[in-house]
Amino acid sequence: MLVAISHVTRYRLAAPAHYSIQCLRLTPPSFEGQQVASWSIEMPQIENAVRFRDCFGNMTHLVVLPDAHEEISIVARGTVETKDRAGFVKGLVEVAPTRVFRRETPRTAPDDGIRDLCTGLVGDDPVDRLHQLMNVVRDRVQYVVGVTHAHTSAAEALSEGRGVCQDHAHIFISGARIMGLPARYVNGYFLTYSDEPAEAHHAWAEVWIEGLGWLGRLADGSFDAARRNMIVNLGTSQSLAVRSRRHSPLVFDDPGRFRREGTDEEKQALAELSRARATPNSTLEFLASTAQNATESSDFVRRASSAYRTPVDYGSGGGLGGNLQRVAALIAAEMPARLYYVTYQGNNFDTHVQQADLHSRLLMYTADAVRGFMEDVRRIGRADEVAMMIFTEFGRRVEENGSLGTDHGTATPMFVIGKGVKGGFYGQHPSLTDLDDGNLKKTTDFRRVYATMIEEWLGCDEAQSILKGRFEPLGVFAS
Repeated sequence: MLVAISHVTRYRLAAPAHYSIQCLRLTPPSFEGQQVASWSIEMPQIENAVRFRDCFGNMTHLVVLPDAHEEISIVARGTVETKDRAGFVKGLVEVAPTRVFRRETPRTAPDDGIRDLCTGLVGDDPVDRLHQLMNVVRDRVQYVVGVTHAHTSAAEALSEGRGVCQDHAHIFISGARIMGLPARYVNGYFLTYSDEPAEAHHAWAEVWIEGLGWLGRLADGSFDAARRNMIVNLGTSQSLAVRSRRHSPLVFDDPGRFRREGTDEEKQALAELSRARATPNSTLEFLASTAQNATESSDFVRRASSAYRTPVDYGSGGGLGGNLQRVAALIAAEMPARLYYVTYQGNNFDTHVQQADLHSRLLMYTADAVRGFMEDVRRIGRADEVAMMIFTEFGRRVEENGSLGTDHGTATPMFVIGKGVKGGFYGQHPSLTDLDDGNLKKTTDFRRVYATMIEEWLGCDEAQSILKGRFEPLGVFAS
Protein backbone atom coordinates (compact mmCIF):
# COMPACT_ATOMS: atom_id res chain seq x y z
CA MET A 1 0.00 0.00 0.00
CA LEU A 2 1.33 3.43 -0.94
CA VAL A 3 0.57 5.93 1.83
CA ALA A 4 0.95 9.71 1.65
CA ILE A 5 1.56 11.36 5.03
CA SER A 6 1.41 15.02 6.06
CA HIS A 7 2.12 15.61 9.74
CA VAL A 8 1.77 19.17 11.06
CA THR A 9 2.84 20.32 14.52
CA ARG A 10 2.23 23.91 15.69
CA TYR A 11 3.49 25.50 18.90
CA ARG A 12 1.88 28.76 20.02
CA LEU A 13 3.81 30.36 22.86
CA ALA A 14 2.27 32.42 25.64
CA ALA A 15 5.21 34.84 25.43
CA PRO A 16 7.81 35.38 22.70
CA ALA A 17 10.87 33.13 22.87
CA HIS A 18 14.21 34.68 21.92
CA TYR A 19 16.00 31.34 21.48
CA SER A 20 14.83 27.74 21.28
CA ILE A 21 16.10 24.30 20.28
CA GLN A 22 13.93 21.63 18.67
CA CYS A 23 14.97 17.97 18.69
CA LEU A 24 12.99 16.22 15.95
CA ARG A 25 12.54 12.50 15.50
CA LEU A 26 10.18 12.65 12.54
CA THR A 27 11.97 10.57 9.87
CA PRO A 28 10.74 6.98 9.41
CA PRO A 29 13.27 4.26 8.52
CA SER A 30 13.10 1.82 5.62
CA PHE A 31 13.07 -1.92 6.25
CA GLU A 32 11.29 -5.01 4.94
CA GLY A 33 7.61 -4.14 4.88
CA GLN A 34 8.21 -0.37 4.87
CA GLN A 35 10.03 1.55 2.15
CA VAL A 36 10.25 5.34 2.34
CA ALA A 37 9.85 6.67 -1.21
CA SER A 38 10.21 10.35 -0.27
CA TRP A 39 10.37 12.34 2.94
CA SER A 40 10.99 15.94 3.98
CA ILE A 41 10.75 18.18 7.05
CA GLU A 42 9.82 21.83 6.72
CA MET A 43 10.42 24.44 9.44
CA PRO A 44 12.56 27.53 9.93
CA GLN A 45 16.31 26.79 10.06
CA ILE A 46 15.86 23.12 9.07
CA GLU A 47 18.55 23.56 6.42
CA ASN A 48 21.05 24.29 9.23
CA ALA A 49 19.99 21.39 11.43
CA VAL A 50 22.53 19.02 12.93
CA ARG A 51 21.63 15.51 11.70
CA PHE A 52 22.58 12.35 13.56
CA ARG A 53 21.27 8.96 14.64
CA ASP A 54 20.47 8.60 18.31
CA CYS A 55 21.39 5.62 20.48
CA PHE A 56 18.32 3.72 19.20
CA GLY A 57 19.07 4.35 15.53
CA ASN A 58 16.45 7.08 15.02
CA MET A 59 17.33 9.79 12.50
CA THR A 60 17.37 12.98 14.57
CA HIS A 61 17.40 16.67 13.57
CA LEU A 62 18.61 19.27 16.07
CA VAL A 63 17.28 22.68 15.01
CA VAL A 64 18.23 26.01 16.60
CA LEU A 65 15.90 29.03 16.28
CA PRO A 66 18.08 32.06 17.23
CA ASP A 67 15.54 34.81 16.60
CA ALA A 68 12.46 35.89 18.54
CA HIS A 69 9.31 33.85 17.73
CA GLU A 70 5.83 33.31 19.11
CA GLU A 71 4.87 30.30 16.97
CA ILE A 72 6.68 27.32 15.45
CA SER A 73 5.23 25.28 12.60
CA ILE A 74 6.79 21.91 11.70
CA VAL A 75 5.61 19.89 8.70
CA ALA A 76 6.82 16.36 8.03
CA ARG A 77 5.51 14.86 4.82
CA GLY A 78 6.31 12.07 2.45
CA THR A 79 5.27 8.86 0.74
CA VAL A 80 5.80 5.42 2.23
CA GLU A 81 5.07 1.99 0.71
CA THR A 82 3.99 -0.60 3.25
CA LYS A 83 3.51 -4.36 2.99
CA ASP A 84 1.80 -6.69 5.42
CA ARG A 85 4.48 -8.74 7.19
CA ALA A 86 2.15 -10.08 9.90
CA GLY A 87 3.86 -7.92 12.50
CA PHE A 88 7.42 -9.06 11.75
CA VAL A 89 10.06 -6.32 11.73
CA LYS A 90 12.98 -7.44 9.62
CA GLY A 91 15.83 -5.52 8.01
CA LEU A 92 15.72 -2.60 10.46
CA VAL A 93 19.14 -1.29 11.48
CA GLU A 94 19.41 -2.06 15.19
CA VAL A 95 21.94 -0.08 17.24
CA ALA A 96 21.07 -0.91 20.85
CA PRO A 97 21.38 -4.49 22.17
CA THR A 98 18.10 -6.16 23.09
CA ARG A 99 18.93 -6.15 26.80
CA VAL A 100 18.42 -2.36 26.74
CA PHE A 101 14.72 -3.01 26.18
CA ARG A 102 14.39 -5.14 29.29
CA ARG A 103 15.22 -2.31 31.66
CA GLU A 104 12.64 -0.64 33.87
CA THR A 105 11.69 2.96 32.96
CA PRO A 106 9.52 5.54 34.78
CA ARG A 107 6.59 5.05 32.37
CA THR A 108 6.75 1.25 32.41
CA ALA A 109 7.70 0.46 36.02
CA PRO A 110 5.42 -2.39 37.13
CA ASP A 111 3.31 -2.43 40.25
CA ASP A 112 1.29 -5.21 41.87
CA GLY A 113 -1.59 -4.62 39.46
CA ILE A 114 0.56 -5.20 36.37
CA ARG A 115 2.22 -8.21 38.02
CA ASP A 116 -1.23 -9.65 38.67
CA LEU A 117 -2.03 -9.32 34.95
CA CYS A 118 0.95 -11.51 34.13
CA THR A 119 0.26 -14.19 36.74
CA GLY A 120 -2.97 -15.05 34.92
CA LEU A 121 -1.19 -15.85 31.65
CA VAL A 122 -0.98 -19.55 30.86
CA GLY A 123 1.19 -21.72 28.62
CA ASP A 124 4.88 -21.89 27.73
CA ASP A 125 4.88 -20.29 24.29
CA PRO A 126 5.82 -16.58 24.64
CA VAL A 127 3.84 -15.50 21.57
CA ASP A 128 0.68 -17.08 22.91
CA ARG A 129 1.25 -15.46 26.32
CA LEU A 130 1.76 -12.07 24.66
CA HIS A 131 -1.53 -12.44 22.80
CA GLN A 132 -3.20 -13.17 26.13
CA LEU A 133 -1.54 -10.10 27.66
CA MET A 134 -2.70 -7.93 24.77
CA ASN A 135 -6.29 -9.07 25.21
CA VAL A 136 -6.19 -8.54 28.99
CA VAL A 137 -4.85 -4.98 28.59
CA ARG A 138 -7.56 -4.20 26.05
CA ASP A 139 -10.26 -5.51 28.37
CA ARG A 140 -8.95 -3.78 31.50
CA VAL A 141 -8.23 -0.32 30.02
CA GLN A 142 -11.07 1.31 28.10
CA TYR A 143 -10.01 3.60 25.25
CA VAL A 144 -11.01 7.09 26.41
CA VAL A 145 -9.33 10.29 25.20
CA GLY A 146 -8.43 13.05 27.66
CA VAL A 147 -8.21 11.04 30.87
CA THR A 148 -4.43 10.44 30.80
CA HIS A 149 -1.51 12.57 29.58
CA ALA A 150 2.00 12.15 28.21
CA HIS A 151 3.48 11.57 31.68
CA THR A 152 0.93 8.99 32.90
CA SER A 153 2.66 5.75 33.88
CA ALA A 154 1.55 2.23 33.03
CA ALA A 155 0.59 1.57 36.64
CA GLU A 156 -1.49 4.76 36.83
CA ALA A 157 -3.31 4.01 33.56
CA LEU A 158 -4.15 0.47 34.66
CA SER A 159 -5.44 1.73 37.98
CA GLU A 160 -7.57 4.36 36.19
CA GLY A 161 -8.98 1.73 33.82
CA ARG A 162 -9.09 4.27 31.00
CA GLY A 163 -6.52 5.63 28.59
CA VAL A 164 -5.32 5.76 25.00
CA CYS A 165 -2.90 3.85 22.78
CA GLN A 166 0.21 5.08 24.61
CA ASP A 167 -1.20 3.73 27.88
CA HIS A 168 -2.03 0.36 26.32
CA ALA A 169 1.52 0.23 24.93
CA HIS A 170 3.14 1.14 28.28
CA ILE A 171 1.18 -1.50 30.19
CA PHE A 172 1.91 -4.14 27.54
CA ILE A 173 5.64 -3.29 27.57
CA SER A 174 5.73 -3.50 31.36
CA GLY A 175 4.07 -6.92 31.27
CA ALA A 176 6.38 -8.22 28.55
CA ARG A 177 9.43 -7.17 30.54
CA ILE A 178 8.06 -8.94 33.61
CA MET A 179 8.06 -12.05 31.39
CA GLY A 180 11.75 -11.39 30.67
CA LEU A 181 11.16 -10.27 27.08
CA PRO A 182 12.73 -7.15 25.56
CA ALA A 183 9.95 -4.72 24.55
CA ARG A 184 9.92 -1.19 23.16
CA TYR A 185 7.57 1.69 22.45
CA VAL A 186 6.94 2.54 18.78
CA ASN A 187 5.53 5.79 17.46
CA GLY A 188 3.93 6.20 14.04
CA TYR A 189 0.75 6.69 12.08
CA PHE A 190 -2.53 4.80 12.01
CA LEU A 191 -4.61 4.65 8.82
CA THR A 192 -8.28 5.19 9.73
CA TYR A 193 -9.73 5.54 6.19
CA SER A 194 -11.45 8.70 7.43
CA ASP A 195 -11.52 12.08 5.72
CA GLU A 196 -10.85 13.70 9.10
CA PRO A 197 -7.17 14.27 9.98
CA ALA A 198 -5.81 12.41 12.99
CA GLU A 199 -5.25 14.54 16.07
CA ALA A 200 -2.19 12.70 17.30
CA HIS A 201 0.39 10.02 16.59
CA HIS A 202 -0.43 6.37 17.06
CA ALA A 203 1.56 4.24 19.50
CA TRP A 204 2.15 0.51 19.80
CA ALA A 205 4.71 -1.92 21.17
CA GLU A 206 7.17 -4.42 19.73
CA VAL A 207 8.55 -7.46 21.55
CA TRP A 208 11.73 -9.35 20.65
CA ILE A 209 11.06 -13.10 20.33
CA GLU A 210 13.91 -15.51 19.74
CA GLY A 211 12.57 -17.52 16.82
CA LEU A 212 9.24 -17.62 15.01
CA GLY A 213 7.81 -19.84 12.30
CA TRP A 214 6.11 -23.23 11.87
CA LEU A 215 9.25 -25.25 11.31
CA GLY A 216 11.17 -23.28 13.90
CA ARG A 217 8.64 -24.22 16.57
CA LEU A 218 8.69 -27.83 15.42
CA ALA A 219 12.46 -28.04 15.75
CA ASP A 220 12.35 -26.35 19.14
CA GLY A 221 9.76 -28.81 20.41
CA SER A 222 11.22 -31.98 18.94
CA PHE A 223 15.01 -31.87 18.69
CA ASP A 224 17.76 -31.60 21.29
CA ALA A 225 18.98 -27.99 21.45
CA ALA A 226 22.59 -29.20 21.55
CA ARG A 227 22.31 -30.86 18.13
CA ARG A 228 23.45 -28.69 15.25
CA ASN A 229 22.18 -28.31 11.70
CA MET A 230 18.76 -29.82 12.31
CA ILE A 231 17.32 -27.34 9.77
CA VAL A 232 18.77 -26.49 6.35
CA ASN A 233 17.31 -23.61 4.33
CA LEU A 234 18.39 -23.51 0.68
CA GLY A 235 17.85 -19.98 -0.54
CA THR A 236 19.39 -16.53 -0.84
CA SER A 237 18.07 -15.53 2.61
CA GLN A 238 16.53 -17.19 5.65
CA SER A 239 12.80 -17.79 5.42
CA LEU A 240 10.55 -16.82 8.32
CA ALA A 241 9.25 -20.39 8.17
CA VAL A 242 12.50 -21.74 9.64
CA ARG A 243 13.24 -19.16 12.32
CA SER A 244 13.80 -20.92 15.62
CA ARG A 245 14.53 -20.01 19.22
CA ARG A 246 17.03 -22.84 19.79
CA HIS A 247 18.03 -24.17 16.37
CA SER A 248 19.75 -21.75 14.01
CA PRO A 249 19.09 -22.97 10.45
CA LEU A 250 21.98 -23.42 8.06
CA VAL A 251 21.22 -21.06 5.17
CA PHE A 252 22.99 -21.06 1.81
CA ASP A 253 22.24 -20.79 -1.89
CA ASP A 254 25.33 -21.78 -3.87
CA PRO A 255 27.52 -24.33 -2.01
CA GLY A 256 30.57 -23.12 -3.93
CA ARG A 257 30.17 -19.63 -2.49
CA PHE A 258 29.26 -20.78 1.01
CA ARG A 259 32.52 -19.64 2.57
CA ARG A 260 34.16 -16.70 4.30
CA GLU A 261 35.57 -14.09 1.94
CA GLY A 262 38.56 -11.87 2.66
CA THR A 263 42.33 -11.88 2.89
CA ASP A 264 44.21 -14.66 4.64
CA GLU A 265 44.79 -12.36 7.63
CA GLU A 266 41.06 -11.50 7.84
CA LYS A 267 40.06 -15.14 7.63
CA GLN A 268 42.55 -16.04 10.37
CA ALA A 269 41.22 -13.27 12.61
CA LEU A 270 37.61 -14.34 12.04
CA ALA A 271 38.48 -17.96 12.76
CA GLU A 272 40.09 -16.92 16.07
CA LEU A 273 37.11 -14.78 17.04
CA SER A 274 34.62 -17.56 16.30
CA ARG A 275 36.38 -20.40 18.11
CA ALA A 276 34.55 -22.05 20.99
CA ARG A 277 35.24 -20.40 24.34
CA ALA A 278 34.02 -20.41 27.91
CA THR A 279 32.40 -17.09 28.79
CA PRO A 280 29.74 -15.90 31.25
CA ASN A 281 28.27 -13.81 28.39
CA SER A 282 25.55 -16.05 26.91
CA THR A 283 25.11 -13.81 23.86
CA LEU A 284 28.83 -13.94 23.02
CA GLU A 285 28.85 -17.71 23.58
CA PHE A 286 25.89 -18.12 21.20
CA LEU A 287 27.50 -15.93 18.50
CA ALA A 288 30.83 -17.73 18.76
CA SER A 289 29.15 -21.13 18.62
CA THR A 290 27.06 -20.11 15.61
CA ALA A 291 30.09 -18.70 13.79
CA GLN A 292 32.13 -21.82 14.47
CA ASN A 293 29.30 -24.04 13.27
CA ALA A 294 28.94 -21.96 10.08
CA THR A 295 32.64 -22.37 9.35
CA GLU A 296 32.64 -26.13 9.92
CA SER A 297 29.32 -26.66 8.13
CA SER A 298 30.30 -24.63 5.08
CA ASP A 299 33.31 -26.92 4.56
CA PHE A 300 31.05 -29.98 4.88
CA VAL A 301 28.47 -28.57 2.44
CA ARG A 302 31.07 -27.66 -0.19
CA ARG A 303 32.74 -31.07 0.00
CA ALA A 304 29.44 -32.97 -0.11
CA SER A 305 28.11 -30.96 -3.05
CA SER A 306 31.28 -31.03 -5.14
CA ALA A 307 31.76 -34.79 -4.61
CA TYR A 308 28.17 -35.77 -5.43
CA ARG A 309 27.56 -37.47 -8.76
CA THR A 310 24.22 -38.75 -9.99
CA PRO A 311 22.94 -40.15 -13.27
CA VAL A 312 19.41 -38.99 -12.45
CA ASP A 313 17.93 -36.25 -14.62
CA TYR A 314 16.26 -33.50 -12.55
CA GLY A 315 14.91 -31.78 -15.65
CA SER A 316 15.41 -28.15 -16.61
CA GLY A 317 13.73 -24.87 -15.79
CA GLY A 318 15.67 -23.23 -13.00
CA GLY A 319 16.64 -23.55 -9.39
CA LEU A 320 14.18 -26.06 -7.95
CA GLY A 321 15.87 -29.10 -9.50
CA GLY A 322 19.31 -27.80 -8.56
CA ASN A 323 18.32 -27.17 -4.95
CA LEU A 324 16.68 -30.58 -4.61
CA GLN A 325 19.84 -32.20 -5.99
CA ARG A 326 21.83 -30.33 -3.30
CA VAL A 327 19.49 -31.78 -0.68
CA ALA A 328 20.09 -35.27 -2.07
CA ALA A 329 23.85 -34.66 -1.86
CA LEU A 330 23.62 -33.68 1.80
CA ILE A 331 21.42 -36.65 2.63
CA ALA A 332 23.91 -38.95 0.92
CA ALA A 333 26.74 -37.35 2.94
CA GLU A 334 24.89 -38.07 6.22
CA MET A 335 24.03 -34.47 7.06
CA PRO A 336 22.17 -34.66 10.42
CA ALA A 337 19.36 -32.32 9.24
CA ARG A 338 15.78 -33.48 9.77
CA LEU A 339 14.12 -30.56 8.01
CA TYR A 340 15.11 -29.19 4.60
CA TYR A 341 13.35 -26.05 3.34
CA VAL A 342 13.66 -25.41 -0.41
CA THR A 343 12.08 -22.58 -2.38
CA TYR A 344 11.28 -22.26 -6.06
CA GLN A 345 13.55 -19.37 -6.97
CA GLY A 346 11.85 -16.25 -8.30
CA ASN A 347 8.16 -15.44 -8.29
CA ASN A 348 7.45 -17.65 -11.28
CA PHE A 349 3.98 -18.86 -10.38
CA ASP A 350 2.56 -15.35 -9.97
CA THR A 351 0.89 -15.66 -13.37
CA HIS A 352 -1.15 -12.50 -13.79
CA VAL A 353 -0.41 -12.44 -17.54
CA GLN A 354 -0.54 -15.16 -20.25
CA GLN A 355 -0.92 -17.94 -17.71
CA ALA A 356 -1.80 -20.99 -19.82
CA ASP A 357 1.53 -21.76 -21.53
CA LEU A 358 3.73 -20.48 -18.69
CA HIS A 359 1.82 -22.40 -16.02
CA SER A 360 2.01 -25.67 -17.90
CA ARG A 361 5.77 -25.29 -18.33
CA LEU A 362 6.27 -24.45 -14.64
CA LEU A 363 4.28 -27.49 -13.56
CA MET A 364 6.36 -29.64 -15.91
CA TYR A 365 9.61 -28.25 -14.45
CA THR A 366 8.31 -28.87 -10.92
CA ALA A 367 7.18 -32.41 -11.72
CA ASP A 368 10.55 -33.24 -13.32
CA ALA A 369 12.48 -31.86 -10.33
CA VAL A 370 10.35 -33.71 -7.75
CA ARG A 371 10.44 -36.96 -9.73
CA GLY A 372 14.22 -36.65 -10.09
CA PHE A 373 14.70 -36.04 -6.37
CA MET A 374 12.55 -38.98 -5.29
CA GLU A 375 14.29 -41.23 -7.81
CA ASP A 376 17.69 -40.05 -6.56
CA VAL A 377 16.97 -40.69 -2.87
CA ARG A 378 15.73 -44.15 -3.86
CA ARG A 379 18.99 -44.71 -5.76
CA ILE A 380 21.10 -43.86 -2.69
CA GLY A 381 18.96 -46.13 -0.49
CA ARG A 382 17.26 -43.39 1.56
CA ALA A 383 13.72 -43.42 0.12
CA ASP A 384 12.28 -44.91 3.31
CA GLU A 385 13.56 -41.89 5.28
CA VAL A 386 12.37 -39.04 3.06
CA ALA A 387 8.99 -37.37 2.61
CA MET A 388 8.21 -34.08 0.91
CA MET A 389 5.46 -31.53 1.54
CA ILE A 390 4.80 -28.88 -1.15
CA PHE A 391 2.81 -25.71 -0.52
CA THR A 392 2.40 -22.24 -2.00
CA GLU A 393 2.01 -18.86 -0.34
CA PHE A 394 -1.31 -18.19 -2.06
CA GLY A 395 -3.65 -19.67 -4.63
CA ARG A 396 -5.24 -18.22 -7.77
CA ARG A 397 -8.73 -16.96 -8.45
CA VAL A 398 -10.99 -19.03 -10.68
CA GLU A 399 -11.91 -16.38 -13.23
CA GLU A 400 -9.44 -15.29 -15.90
CA ASN A 401 -8.47 -11.61 -15.73
CA GLY A 402 -8.17 -9.22 -18.66
CA SER A 403 -4.54 -10.21 -19.33
CA LEU A 404 -5.15 -13.92 -19.95
CA GLY A 405 -3.93 -14.71 -16.43
CA THR A 406 -5.40 -15.09 -12.93
CA ASP A 407 -5.07 -12.94 -9.85
CA HIS A 408 -4.14 -13.86 -6.28
CA GLY A 409 -6.55 -16.21 -4.55
CA THR A 410 -6.96 -17.98 -1.25
CA ALA A 411 -7.43 -21.77 -1.23
CA THR A 412 -4.70 -23.79 -2.92
CA PRO A 413 -3.61 -27.45 -3.10
CA MET A 414 -0.85 -29.04 -1.04
CA PHE A 415 1.09 -32.16 -1.98
CA VAL A 416 2.69 -34.87 0.15
CA ILE A 417 5.10 -37.18 -1.66
CA GLY A 418 7.12 -40.16 -0.49
CA LYS A 419 7.51 -43.92 -0.56
CA GLY A 420 5.36 -44.32 2.54
CA VAL A 421 2.50 -42.13 1.27
CA LYS A 422 -0.88 -43.69 0.57
CA GLY A 423 -1.68 -41.99 -2.72
CA GLY A 424 -4.95 -40.33 -3.50
CA PHE A 425 -6.95 -37.17 -2.99
CA TYR A 426 -7.58 -36.16 0.64
CA GLY A 427 -10.46 -33.86 1.47
CA GLN A 428 -13.26 -32.72 -0.81
CA HIS A 429 -12.98 -31.39 -4.34
CA PRO A 430 -13.55 -27.62 -4.35
CA SER A 431 -16.47 -26.22 -6.29
CA LEU A 432 -15.80 -24.04 -9.35
CA THR A 433 -19.18 -22.35 -9.00
CA ASP A 434 -19.74 -22.01 -5.25
CA LEU A 435 -17.10 -19.33 -4.65
CA ASP A 436 -16.18 -16.81 -1.98
CA ASP A 437 -15.79 -13.46 -3.78
CA GLY A 438 -14.20 -15.24 -6.73
CA ASN A 439 -12.04 -17.51 -4.57
CA LEU A 440 -12.22 -21.26 -4.12
CA LYS A 441 -13.57 -22.26 -0.71
CA LYS A 442 -11.08 -24.37 1.23
CA THR A 443 -12.27 -27.85 2.14
CA THR A 444 -9.31 -28.88 4.32
CA ASP A 445 -7.49 -26.78 6.93
CA PHE A 446 -3.81 -26.56 5.93
CA ARG A 447 -2.85 -27.20 9.55
CA ARG A 448 -4.19 -30.74 9.20
CA VAL A 449 -1.46 -31.31 6.62
CA TYR A 450 1.16 -29.92 9.00
CA ALA A 451 -0.25 -32.13 11.76
CA THR A 452 0.09 -35.09 9.39
CA MET A 453 3.77 -34.38 8.76
CA ILE A 454 4.53 -33.63 12.41
CA GLU A 455 2.75 -36.63 13.96
CA GLU A 456 2.64 -39.31 11.25
CA TRP A 457 6.00 -38.69 9.59
CA LEU A 458 8.29 -37.11 12.19
CA GLY A 459 6.70 -38.97 15.09
CA CYS A 460 6.39 -35.85 17.22
CA ASP A 461 3.52 -35.80 19.72
CA GLU A 462 3.58 -32.00 20.24
CA ALA A 463 1.58 -30.97 17.16
CA GLN A 464 -1.14 -29.40 19.30
CA SER A 465 1.25 -27.00 21.03
CA ILE A 466 3.13 -26.27 17.80
CA LEU A 467 -0.03 -25.51 15.81
CA LYS A 468 -1.84 -23.80 18.69
CA GLY A 469 -4.77 -26.21 18.54
CA ARG A 470 -5.79 -29.77 17.79
CA PHE A 471 -5.91 -30.62 14.08
CA GLU A 472 -6.62 -34.19 13.07
CA PRO A 473 -3.97 -35.81 10.83
CA LEU A 474 -5.16 -37.06 7.45
CA GLY A 475 -3.84 -40.63 7.67
CA VAL A 476 -1.59 -40.13 4.66
CA PHE A 477 1.25 -42.42 5.71
CA ALA A 478 0.96 -46.18 5.73
CA SER A 479 1.38 -47.55 9.24
